[in-house]
Amino acid sequence: MKKILTTSLLCLFFGVSAVLSHNNPVDNPKEQTLPILGEVVIYPNPITDNATVTFTLSKTEPVTIEIYSLIGQKIATIAKNEVFNTGTNTITLNKEQLKLTSSLYLLSITCEGKTKNYKLFVR
Repeated sequence: MKKILTTSLLCLFFGVSAVLSHNNPVDNPKEQTLPILGEVVIYPNPITDNATVTFTLSKTEPVTIEIYSLIGQKIATIAKNEVFNTGTNTITLNKEQLKLTSSLYLLSITCEGKTKNYKLFVR
C-alpha cells in the first residue's frame, strides 16, 4: 500500500509540475466546466511575495477561492461564497499572510457548484 501511495504521489507531482509557469487549469478529465468563469490569470507565478489573481465572470455570482496542497490538504480560504461582479475581478495573495512555503499548490475556484483548479507555485 505504501509503495502504491508513493508512486501515485510521485506521478501526481511530476505530472502537475511539468508546466509550473502556466496559468492553465490543472488537467483533470473529470473536472467540470464552468461556463460563467472566463480567463483566470495568476501573476507572477511563481510567487515570491505577493501575487495577483484576476478572473472574469459572465454574471454576478458567489465564488469560493481556496488553496490546497498537492495531497489535498486545505491551506487557506481566500473567499467563501463571496459575491463577485460580472466582468474582471482581482484578488491579491500574500505569501506570508497565507503561510505558504516553497511548494506547488492548487488554487481552487468554485462557482455554481463546480470547481476548477489552477497551478500556483511558491518560491
